[in-house]
Amino acid sequence: MATGHGTRDMGLGRRTRRARVATPQAHSCCEYLLFYVVLGCTVWETLTNQRGSTRMYATERQIAIERQLSSEGRVSVVDLARTFDVTTETVRRDLDALERAGALRRVHGGAVALDRTSTVEIAVAERGLQRGAEKADIATRALAAIPTGFRGSVFVDAGTTTAAFARALGDHLRAVGATAEVVTHSVPIAAELGARGDLALSVIGGRVRGLTA
Repeated sequence: MATGHGTRDMGLGRRTRRARVATPQAHSCCEYLLFYVVLGCTVWETLTNQRGSTRMYATERQIAIERQLSSEGRVSVVDLARTFDVTTETVRRDLDALERAGALRRVHGGAVALDRTSTVEIAVAERGLQRGAEKADIATRALAAIPTGFRGSVFVDAGTTTAAFARALGDHLRAVGATAEVVTHSVPIAAELGARGDLALSVIGGRVRGLTA
């Protein structure tokens, strides 16, 4: 019996010794884990405090928005949200408040200064005399998108820039060995292309507005 007890005691002793050997390692792991948890919390608290310290009050944001409007004439909801690190809904509330105060006019996607809210449309004939070189450059770049041997349709919208594109379209198609069915709803463009006789042309019907045709 004594021997049996002794064996059990020795076995218990071995288990006890093994437990004692493992205990420092367990403590070490716990200490490391606790260290990283504390470190992470400290970093998070620091970043949160820094972020909060740079946040503007609504009045400060609105003053900054008015300054940007004065210098640029327009603002974008998305750009302002990124600049001020706030949600787009917060920016929209700021813009609504400024509009009620008579500081700006809300438009889709942002706002414009009050001195840029004219709704007077310039007649297409007058617009055709403006920025001729720039429109020709845009037309050249657009024509470059039509590859050699192209077969298909090209839709030409109304406008003086697209009119510059349409005027050069026939020559470009011949140069690259392409053919195209031109579709437009613009009366002036249709009249100009129809007079050439070297392009297939389809005109979309609808009400004609002389100011923007």
